[in-house]
Amino acid sequence: MSTAVIGDDAFAQDVGLRRRVRRELDDLIAFRHLIRHLVSTSLRAELSSTTLGFLWWILDPLLLMGVYYVFIGLILRRGGPHYPMFVLTAIISWEFFAKSVSRSISLTLAKEGSMRQVAFPRSAIPLAATITEAIHFVFAMGVLLILLPAFGLTPGPLAVLAIPLALLELVFTLGVSYLLASANVFFRDVKHLTEHFFWLWFHVSPSIFPAVLFPQQFLTIFQMNPFATFFEDLRSVVMHDRLPATSLLHLGVLSAVSLLVLAVGFVTFVQGSRSFAKVA
Repeated sequence: MSTAVIGDDAFAQDVGLRRRVRRELDDLIAFRHLIRHLVSTSLRAELSSTTLGFLWWILDPLLLMGVYYVFIGLILRRGGPHYPMFVLTAIISWEFFAKSVSRSISLTLAKEGSMRQVAFPRSAIPLAATITEAIHFVFAMGVLLILLPAFGLTPGPLAVLAIPLALLELVFTLGVSYLLASANVFFRDVKHLTEHFFWLWFHVSPSIFPAVLFPQQFLTIFQMNPFATFFEDLRSVVMHDRLPATSLLHLGVLSAVSLLVLAVGFVTFVQGSRSFAKVA
């Protein structure tokens, strides 16, 4: 096959992929009622499946906070001032990410029957899963703001900066959700590997210990971790009424990376979705 023919095939595939991506975006808008239905169905199922219902949206991070407080704050005596709120802020932010990705992976695989029978944009599934967890996140952040005065902290006007930080995390989260949900359809071990990797990722981030305790020789790697920014900046604006701890340049780079992750994740998902029903 000549070089010209190979080049023409590659160009045709690129044009075809771009058309599929544009069509998928148009379909997401056209099927926005489906996204609302998926979100509301998930929320209603959560509320009806347990006695405490929506209280688990905050009880879960509160109980995990209690575990870390007993172990780090009371037994090891390394927590420092306001440690319960310090770790709760990280847990709320992390659970938004981790549960969004996990829910996206599970639902994309669970909807295999629908994929065969009904024409709908497959990308609506991870999007609805992430929106569902975003609602949990907003609820949990509201409870966090209510709890802060009990620990000697007063939310100030700069707490409003948590909104753009949360939106930035949402962009990054949605991109990772698309990537891993697509990969798991073809390689079913992705979900299990993700759970173990995420457990490690959480603990090598400034989640239960402040950033200043991390070894200086790993500082460059540490700064590349998006959750080093998400956790520290969220604490800065919500707990201490200060501007984000990281520079505008760093936030700009993280924003660009998050958008890139979303773009790559979405395109990968759209490209792979044509084969979902065949392998699911």
